[in-house]
Amino acid sequence: MSRFVYIFNPPVSRYEEGIDDSNAMFSSVISSFPGLFVCSAGNNAEYLDTTTDNIKPAQFMLDNMITVVASEMNGLIWSLSNRGELTTDIYAPGYSIISCFPSSQCNVQTCGESGSEHIAVGYHKDSGTSFATPYVTGVAALLLSLSPDLSKAKIKSLILDNVDFNSTYECVSGGKLNAYKALDGLTNHTGHITYIEALPQNYLGQKHQILCYSCDLHYYEDHALYVYSAENDSSVIKCVDCNYTIECDG
Repeated sequence: MSRFVYIFNPPVSRYEEGIDDSNAMFSSVISSFPGLFVCSAGNNAEYLDTTTDNIKPAQFMLDNMITVVASEMNGLIWSLSNRGELTTDIYAPGYSIISCFPSSQCNVQTCGESGSEHIAVGYHKDSGTSFATPYVTGVAALLLSLSPDLSKAKIKSLILDNVDFNSTYECVSGGKLNAYKALDGLTNHTGHITYIEALPQNYLGQKHQILCYSCDLHYYEDHALYVYSAENDSSVIKCVDCNYTIECDG
């Protein structure tokens, strides 16, 4: 049975003075969360490694958490984004992002008071780490859709180990999110030892599951399968696209 990893994308909070005692409990709740916790770095233009402000959960540095910094279209950090070489993990686009906006409030004469730019009824353009974080969450979900058995640690490493590096970035990975590289890190097993491990019910023409011994992970390929022989109550399945074969009952 597949192990499911839950992905949670919460808002960042900037707490008032005097609540430090609750940080340990907050951190414990997140660290015991059974999946990956993707968090925005916050929009205070602060260096989270050394600031005396209590900006949580962005500063927790937990194994099952990714903290996201917002970048602009030119690749540089968005001016109001928090960052930190130890406390934040990755940059992602967070500047001038078109997103949904409540239609009931979307009056071109007044909705600009929200600080965002009106594009059309129900749509505004805005900036912030809250807009950058869903990009990382989405890539995590894509990885999980291709390989449902991925652990939260493996998802995190696939994302952080496959970035577009930039020497000016102040974060753990040193780079910006690259969905293609992350997915390629999961599915490119050239030279690795792989084989078809399982077939779905009614498998003909559907995805087949691959186990890569070298990476110790499963992934799916959407290839054409067909039966090319049947002897002694078993069938040999051949994949037209990759030439994998498997013997199965029935």
